[in-house]
Amino acid sequence: SATINYPLWRASAVGQSGFRVSAMSIIGGLVTVPPSLSPYLYAFAPPYKGLVATVGGMTWARAAIFWGSDRGKAWLLER
Repeated sequence: SATINYPLWRASAVGQSGFRVSAMSIIGGLVTVPPSLSPYLYAFAPPYKGLVATVGGMTWARAAIFWGSDRGKAWLLER
C-alpha cells in the first residue's frame, strides 16, 4: 500500500512545501492540465526521487505500529 500511496504522499509534500507546479501539457502539448490538477499529475510523473526511502519508512512505521498494537493488547490482557 505504501507504493500505491507514494504519489499522493508526494503531492501532499509538494503542496506543503509551498512549491508551485505550473500548468502542464500532456499528449504532446495537445491537452493542458488545469493548475488545480497539475500537482497530482506531477506527483505521478518521474523522477521518483525518494521512492525507496519513503516506501521503506512507511513500511517500517506501519510494522512498528502493528507490532506495538499486538504487544500492547497482550500486555493489557495480562492485567
